[in-house]
Amino acid sequence: MYLENNWNWEEKYPVVRVSFDTTFSKREELEEFIVSIQEKYAKEFEVKLNSKHVGLRNINLIEGIYQKTGRKVVLLIDEYDKPILDNIEKREIAGVGAPSPEEIREVLKGFYQTIKGLDQYLRFVFITGISKFAKVSLFSGLNQLNDISLNRE
Repeated sequence: MYLENNWNWEEKYPVVRVSFDTTFSKREELEEFIVSIQEKYAKEFEVKLNSKHVGLRNINLIEGIYQKTGRKVVLLIDEYDKPILDNIEKREIAGVGAPSPEEIREVLKGFYQTIKGLDQYLRFVFITGISKFAKVSLFSGLNQLNDISLNRE
């Protein structure tokens, strides 16, 4: 209620939202999913993506949106750990061919590690999930994360 009267509603930022709310049975499906989100926002903001690598495309996208709009980007990532959690036991259940958590982790690492280097183009990054950041080891390059899970405020 405080924000309603004390927020500058005229000030707007471009938002990129990524929600890993889908189940991925193959590494390629996860990569394809990330690429489709990147392409969606690249089209919306008329940004050219110059790479096939998920992490480099992230850099192209965020920098490009910043350059097009002149505004820092808000990045919202929901269920950051779901692709790993969904596949944590699948290898034993599904047999050969199911993605290992390590394969999924590597794809996500390539995606997340670019965020730190994009700090000058990012206004705000909000990441949700159910695993502790330190336990998943996806964010080794992101040492400025602030875990607010148990913060009363």
